[in-house]
Amino acid sequence: MSQASTTTTDNDLFAPALFGGVDYQHAGGFYAGAAATSLDIPGADAPLRVDGFGGYRAQLQSGLRWDAGAIAYTYPGESDFNFWEVYAGLGYGPVGGKVWHDPVNHDSYYQATLEFDIGSGVGLFLHAGHSALDSGPDYTDFGVRVSKAFGGLRVGAGFVDTDIDSAIPYLYLLYRFQP
Repeated sequence: MSQASTTTTDNDLFAPALFGGVDYQHAGGFYAGAAATSLDIPGADAPLRVDGFGGYRAQLQSGLRWDAGAIAYTYPGESDFNFWEVYAGLGYGPVGGKVWHDPVNHDSYYQATLEFDIGSGVGLFLHAGHSALDSGPDYTDFGVRVSKAFGGLRVGAGFVDTDIDSAIPYLYLLYRFQP
């Protein structure tokens, strides 16, 4: 999933969001899924964003992993805001990096991540990213999320913030189907 940040227009520190998703990961590396998030989208009346994505990920024997795919972002009732991106990423151990690019609007998003188990199956995910926008101000975002898996269901909570707006706390649910 992209996890590209969207900022809120009201400066309310506690404007919580919900993030939920479901995906299917094939043993051969192909995956597809959908996710939705409730955010205050700047300039839009849409109550949520719905994403559809698909791609391929693999890990080499050396431990190096890679991921590539495409994602479509839709804003129900606000079709002028819809767009899509292609993405590619690399990672090794707990460190990762990914680039998303919108070929229509010529926008790009760059993200570095650190993800590891802090004990008892609780995962810690840290990220820092930068949006390079063709029209509009560039911005940097960062965030933290803790989560725990219960079978295929991962439940968590986190914060995301940008250098142009206030922090957004969120609840996180993801269900992954695997054969």
